[in-house]
Amino acid sequence: IKGSRAGTYHQLGLVAEEREDFELAKEWFLKALALGESDRDELGVASSCGQLGSVATRQRDFDAAEKWYLRAVAILEKRDDQHGAALAYHQLGILAHERSDFGAAGYWYLKAAEIKERQHDLHSAAFSYNQLGKLAVDLRDFDAAASYFIKCVVTLLRHNDQHRAAITTENFFALVRLAPAEFEAQLLERWRQAGLPEPTSTS
Repeated sequence: IKGSRAGTYHQLGLVAEEREDFELAKEWFLKALALGESDRDELGVASSCGQLGSVATRQRDFDAAEKWYLRAVAILEKRDDQHGAALAYHQLGILAHERSDFGAAGYWYLKAAEIKERQHDLHSAAFSYNQLGKLAVDLRDFDAAASYFIKCVVTLLRHNDQHRAAITTENFFALVRLAPAEFEAQLLERWRQAGLPEPTSTS
C-alpha cells in the first residue's frame, strides 16, 4: 500500500482484526481505502477491500463480504495480479461454502487452485485442495473428497508442512468414519497406495 498513512491505517486494521475488534478494524480499513482511492493506488484499494471482506465474513455479514471481495477481484484481474486474485477467489469460495452455495464454492476453489498450480505454488494450492475435499464431504461425494484430501496431504508433506498435513489427515479419517461401511476399505487402500501412514488411532 502506497503512502505511510494508508499503510499505517492498514496495519492498525490488521491489529484490530486480530484482537477481534471488528468495528474498529473496519474503521481503519475504510480510512486506508479512502486514501488509496485518493492516491489512485489500485492495488492498495484491492488490499483494503480484501480485508474489509475478511472482517465482514467474520461478522457473518456475507452480503457485504461478497461485495468487498468482488471489488478486490475486479481490480486484481484488471491489473493481472494472478496471485492476489487467487487468494480472493479462495476467500470467495469459503464465503460461498459458508452460505451453503456449493456450486459457487466449487467454482471459486477450483479457480484459485488452477492459478496456484500454473504458478507452481503447490503449497498454497493445497489449501484449496483441502477446501474442495471438505466441500465434497458436504456433497457426500466420498470419492472426490478422498482424492482431494490425499492430494492435499501429499503436497503438504512434500513442502514439510507437518501441521497442516496433520489437520487434513484428520479430515480424511473423519471422512472414513462418515462414509458407508462398504467404502471404508476402499478409502483406506487409496490412502495406503499414496504412501501415507495411518495415524496411531482413527477413532
